[in-house]
Amino acid sequence: MKKMILLFFALTLFTMGCKPQLPKSRSVSPQSVLLTTADDVGIAYKYVDRGEEVIILLHQLNSDKSVYRRFQEHLREDGFSSIAIDFRGHGDSDGDWQKFTEKDFQNMLLDAEAAKAFLESKGKKVVGIVGASIGANIAAQMNVKYGIKAVLLSPGLNYRGIDFGGTIPKLKDALIVVSREDKYSVETAEKAKEENADIKFLFLENRGHGTDMLDDGLEEEIVGFFGR
Repeated sequence: MKKMILLFFALTLFTMGCKPQLPKSRSVSPQSVLLTTADDVGIAYKYVDRGEEVIILLHQLNSDKSVYRRFQEHLREDGFSSIAIDFRGHGDSDGDWQKFTEKDFQNMLLDAEAAKAFLESKGKKVVGIVGASIGANIAAQMNVKYGIKAVLLSPGLNYRGIDFGGTIPKLKDALIVVSREDKYSVETAEKAKEENADIKFLFLENRGHGTDMLDDGLEEEIVGFFGR
């Protein structure tokens, strides 16, 4: 009997040792399926499907797509589809922004372009883009490169190597929104005002930086700018 028990334990240990090890995978939430950029980076996103016209939403540094949750619902109610992405190194996307070089930050443009390509593959028409802070600088580049109407929340002349100053003379159909106590953004807006008479401006009071400025009133202004 003792020998049978020992044999049973020996077989059990052998079986456990032979059990295959399953590969590990990075999981994301059901609403954070990854897009793939031109340089093979996985980008998480939240897509709200409402109509043919769609708005791209870009967050600021050390943030993620969730900051646009309420605004995406607002856009849906006004008949717009929308996509909010996690920039590379943020949220559920690949990478760690704290280890980025300037080139890595500059390649965030590819993240916005991946969102645009995804929307066009669905037959959608990209009619606008909203960017906050570093995302505003990327949105400005999208405006210049593709002619997409842009709302720029707290842009800066240069964020982490992403130049805004060079895009100022080329911007069309753009609205810059800043809060007056946000000095760097105000300096940037004032420079833009001097160099490009076609840009629209909205100066707020004590509203913070980037997406912190969003409330029902500003969201209505943005929706109106995009034609609703």
